[in-house]
Amino acid sequence: MAVIFSAQAGRTVAVPGNSLPMRLTLTDWNGYLAFKSILTNVGVSGMGGYQFMHSLQDMIYVYVFNERIGQMRIGGLAFAGICEKPDDKTGFEFVQDWYEEHRITTRFPPITVTIGATFSVNAFLTGVEHGITDPSTKVDQFTLQMHWVPRKKQSIDNAAPPPEGGRSQTTSPGDNAGTPASDGSAPNQPTNPDQSPSSFPQTEGGT
Repeated sequence: MAVIFSAQAGRTVAVPGNSLPMRLTLTDWNGYLAFKSILTNVGVSGMGGYQFMHSLQDMIYVYVFNERIGQMRIGGLAFAGICEKPDDKTGFEFVQDWYEEHRITTRFPPITVTIGATFSVNAFLTGVEHGITDPSTKVDQFTLQMHWVPRKKQSIDNAAPPPEGGRSQTTSPGDNAGTPASDGSAPNQPTNPDQSPSSFPQTEGGT
């Protein structure tokens, strides 16, 4: 199929090719013919839960928690009218009605967002923005704001478990100034670097 680019209102350029549009579906979103609207862009962000703690002995302790809830923005265009559906209700109204029916303050169960073939997540619809920037075309640019629930994935950890009764640690190469383990064993015993460390030494000159 052809890829269509628009440089300005009323002018388009079609480039022949074998590309296909990326699949993007939302719960109860009925598409162009029903809503007089199209989805044109999507942005997804995620972040892990973590904490870094600096000690007075030039060590950095890393605490890892669960994945934090992610953010998602889905944007599109809503039209005043289309030839296939010449009624009085505009695309702006269809988008706003869909938002009010599925927003987190109205519908507690999350909606399902699918991007591509395998990325499917539950998301809470938390906001919407509208804007008509060109009065001659009356095209509404809208953005749906969501927070999506992280997917569960089995972590792969090939590191050996820390020694029983103590926390694993690493020291700088050649540095024998290890800290005592919690079981009271003698210091100066760096652990296997293949183990999962709970603290990391700062590199020389680091902050």
